[in-house]
Amino acid sequence: MGRRADPEAPARLLAAARAAFAETGVEAARIEDICRAAGLSKGAFYLHFESKEDAFQHIVATFFAVMQDLQSQRFEAQHELRGRVGSPDAHDWAVGSPRLDDWARLDHEHTVRALQAMWRHRDVLRIILQHAPGLLDRFAVLANQMCSAQLAEAARHGGLRGDLDQELVGELIVGMYLQLGRRMLRTDRRPDFDAWARAVDTLIVEGLANRATAMADRRVSEGRTA
Repeated sequence: MGRRADPEAPARLLAAARAAFAETGVEAARIEDICRAAGLSKGAFYLHFESKEDAFQHIVATFFAVMQDLQSQRFEAQHELRGRVGSPDAHDWAVGSPRLDDWARLDHEHTVRALQAMWRHRDVLRIILQHAPGLLDRFAVLANQMCSAQLAEAARHGGLRGDLDQELVGELIVGMYLQLGRRMLRTDRRPDFDAWARAVDTLIVEGLANRATAMADRRVSEGRTA
């Protein structure tokens, strides 16, 4: 009876490959070194992966799946909150209501999660930017589609302004996250995720608020005329 395959072998090989790719790049990395670092044979490597490029695709796919899952979690949390308290309207923006605070907490929590995930995978992001920028472009298209759909739904429910091109706004938001990722690559110091998230949320959420309507509502609440 042959030996049973090690169920942890793929994860060990991918972890070793990820470290090797981050250090030397995909082309320069050697399968022998990856296997040695993982404590496995080349036979074990080829049992799970066709090539080091195949292993690289698995690493990239895992990173993209993590980011897409976080985006889906944000969308589901927004849907749940909208069903529970409703979307913030002009009055909420004018007076700074508890409902607006609920939405601000949700946005902050999920923005922090996204930034933390990018920080954990910054080595993968570096590999992609250096060796496969086209992959990042394709992921950005998918991320923009999800982001645009969320913005459009929020606008339909009155939570955000609806007079802007949602696809364009989605591209700007995705581009901002990519730039934050590039900034992470320029430092070994862990960012202040709370501060970064506050900046991101201020630019996105307050920038997309229907401020004109909110100001008109504030004037009405204060007994003034436009």
